[in-house]
Amino acid sequence: QVRLTPTYQMVERGDGYEFSVPAFNYPAIASRLIKRWKQDQSTLDFVLQAERKELNLQQWLTGTSQQIQTRESLLIRELDSLSPSALKALTTQLTQTNVTSWLPSTAVVVRMAQLSQDNAMYDLLWRMRADYNSQQELKRLADTGDAFSLQQLMNATINPSLKPHAIRLLTKSNPLSPEVKQFLIAKMALSEEATLVARQLAQQGHQTWLEELISSNRQVKARQIEQVLK
Repeated sequence: QVRLTPTYQMVERGDGYEFSVPAFNYPAIASRLIKRWKQDQSTLDFVLQAERKELNLQQWLTGTSQQIQTRESLLIRELDSLSPSALKALTTQLTQTNVTSWLPSTAVVVRMAQLSQDNAMYDLLWRMRADYNSQQELKRLADTGDAFSLQQLMNATINPSLKPHAIRLLTKSNPLSPEVKQFLIAKMALSEEATLVARQLAQQGHQTWLEELISSNRQVKARQIEQVLK
């Protein structure tokens, strides 16, 4: 076998000696290229399986913690490159089956919900244990502020851990849409919700509207709202 001499050499000189070394760390470069090739191959396999509707999420996201983390990162990164029908096939695996023993991470569910704009995906997210990812999605929805996003903020209040944050973000929307107002009024008709909602509304400068509700709406818990306004 013929050994090829690296094209670029560096001369190193010392006290009474001189020798040449490769200018580049070829083993490290080769290792990096192989790793990149494997990543590209994994990405291609994922996309092809998804487009052929052959990707079983539960099986694909099963393995060691390192394997699962790597594949979830790949999925999150490449999900927006899939066709709508391929994305639908993946979301259906989570929304139209009785998923109890297994779920992907909230990071995966958030990304699938964002791209699919599927109510069922968001319903699944709000039923999962709240964490940083779901909290950040609430903030993103509030920043988006369209009708769909506001509806998801309202839906998120079914999660006790997300409820205070979702209510706070809803009360910060300005102006309050008719749908959000009706939602908040319904909450203030419940003794266990009225104080929380009224306090958030007052903190966001909606005292005048609260005063109007006390005098004009018999559904709301007027006494609790009055306590907040004192």
